[in-house]
Amino acid sequence: MPLSRAQAPFLILIVLILIGFGFAYFTPTNYELMAHLGMIIGFTILVLATNKKVRYPPVILSGLTAWAFLHLAGSNVIVGGSALYDRVIFPVASSLPIIRYDQIVHAIGFGFATALIYHIIASRVPDGARNSAIILLVIALAGLGIGAINEMVEFITIAIFPTADIGGYENTLLDLFGDFVGAILAVIIIPLINSKKIMT
Repeated sequence: MPLSRAQAPFLILIVLILIGFGFAYFTPTNYELMAHLGMIIGFTILVLATNKKVRYPPVILSGLTAWAFLHLAGSNVIVGGSALYDRVIFPVASSLPIIRYDQIVHAIGFGFATALIYHIIASRVPDGARNSAIILLVIALAGLGIGAINEMVEFITIAIFPTADIGGYENTLLDLFGDFVGAILAVIIIPLINSKKIMT
């Protein structure tokens, strides 16, 4: 778990974000906050537990830290009478609530999750294979898998606490599409910046 000098600020930021949102928005019935805090804490512990072997670069940690903040803000910060997650940022279809803040945050978060997976795999395969189509496909699917786990956590929250306001099936599918966009963008962008050794 030992952190480098470049990595330590991100752990401090994550802790401050968790404490800040916990104090500002915790109520016994804010089940969504509890689920999101638990997921971020679990993910942080996983990153810390594997950091000694993997050594995550600051660019990935910065993206995941930003995602944690945006994720918690989305479900708790109220703007114009509704949560940020419900705000349509770029209206492109009258029949669907897209493109919402929610979907943008999913694309960012699981794009960086895909980049994290790339970093793990890249250190274990030959240089020439890192950007092969099959490796990038596996990485994209793994990123989508993490997104699916996130949706399972939300489903479990609703199953245990039926009054939790996390959204229905349409919301779940739109979240998964956001994850898909993030994962695809990640595997397109990663090979372009890999030569600069930012991700590996």
